[in-house]
Amino acid sequence: MSKFSDLLNTYIEERGVKIYPLAQYCKIDRSAVYRFINGTRIPSEQSVVQQMADYLKLTPQQKARFYEAWEIANIGESLWHQRKAAEHFLLNFPKTDAVLPEQPWNSSENFLPTTKTAVLLKSKEEIRTFLETMLIRESVSAKPELMLLLQPEHTDLADLLLGDPRSKNFDICNIVCLNNHNPAAAQNISSYNIECLEKLMSLYVHQKGFCSQYYYDDVTMHFHSVSLMPCMILTGSSAITCSADLSFGIAHTDPAVIAMLRDVFRKYKASSHPLADKSSWNTPKFENQLRRFSSRESVLFGPEPYICSWLTSEILQKYLTEDSMQSKETLSAFSSYLSAWKDCAETSEITWYTTRSSLEYFMATGRIASLPEGLMRPLSCHDRHLYLEYLFTQAKNRPIHLIKGPLERAGSHFHLYINAQTVLLTFPESGYSISGLTVREPSLVDSFSDLFTYLKESGQFTQKETCESIKNMV
Repeated sequence: MSKFSDLLNTYIEERGVKIYPLAQYCKIDRSAVYRFINGTRIPSEQSVVQQMADYLKLTPQQKARFYEAWEIANIGESLWHQRKAAEHFLLNFPKTDAVLPEQPWNSSENFLPTTKTAVLLKSKEEIRTFLETMLIRESVSAKPELMLLLQPEHTDLADLLLGDPRSKNFDICNIVCLNNHNPAAAQNISSYNIECLEKLMSLYVHQKGFCSQYYYDDVTMHFHSVSLMPCMILTGSSAITCSADLSFGIAHTDPAVIAMLRDVFRKYKASSHPLADKSSWNTPKFENQLRRFSSRESVLFGPEPYICSWLTSEILQKYLTEDSMQSKETLSAFSSYLSAWKDCAETSEITWYTTRSSLEYFMATGRIASLPEGLMRPLSCHDRHLYLEYLFTQAKNRPIHLIKGPLERAGSHFHLYINAQTVLLTFPESGYSISGLTVREPSLVDSFSDLFTYLKESGQFTQKETCESIKNMV
């Protein structure tokens, strides 16, 4: 039995439906319906599920549950959760221009009596109070740093770090445990790993000095370990060792203890791997990574397909802002970015997925959302239509697809590139810069690759439908 067969049984019994007329309405054999009910078989086509839902007169909420149960039974619970986690990541990618709530740090020197080098912290509130005291003390050092041996579930820590402007001077390194590939470990291995990356993204996007590294273990065991203090928060002069749920811990200020804990952290870091490698568009690393994607078959999800290959020097002369034209560094980085993209447009085998909403946003505002705010002025209506005509020509000759389904609501402020070994996320930052995050962790790459393989099967408009839609917009 499956959740799908359980729901089907429930709806049939609640409505007193007879099997034969249900089978006739769905144009399937009555024996097939009995197998659906017994859980020995599931419908192979979503259209059959749709017909069953219509005949059973399900409410919108019941239909959603019915389709979800069918999807889980069809592809397996683990893969379903993985795809939903990847989808949730893209729908919740943080915006660089978002206004972050201010949470200034408060110091409580009572937690640092001069006669003690260790203090018992008996609640989450006491841990937070001591942590804020640590951060304030560290913020005045010559090179503020924060070392975390901590899982990303503690999202209130990210809010704390991003809520005070003093954190922008910190170098922060977070070592996290990702689920291993042992089937005996947690059921939804890849979905947990994506959720970890998602919870760290606000720090990657808003905190210039942030990096994260990972090692593998059974995360379920990590959180239920008999080890009393599996987590550590460390600065140059203070430390907290605490439980996995941050409900109790010990505060340390003894220089010898701090030195020992820093050495422990360095050893963990040496044996772990970068979760995401961040680079800026004015660096060779960024350009090389972008060109690697253009040299092999890959998938790209993002707004304004091929607009960078359409931006001619004449158009740039019309729309580059005065501030950006006066910055040689900005113009050089932008020129390299455009050059890499023009090569990409000519040589790559990219399948580009985009959304109608991102094209409508461009047409309504003239704003190129994938470029830094302030780099270019909004394009005129005439030039917006010229771009759409160019895109229509590209869509007839290249695999460009509009997406349907939940990802239609995804933001238009980032690009996601995927090939067999790597995921690259690019997004504009405040000022005149684009940043890139390169992810090579295998389960994360596989999860995003699987999502777009699935979209290729059922979540995209055909090339002909995409062309027709763009033509109608023109």
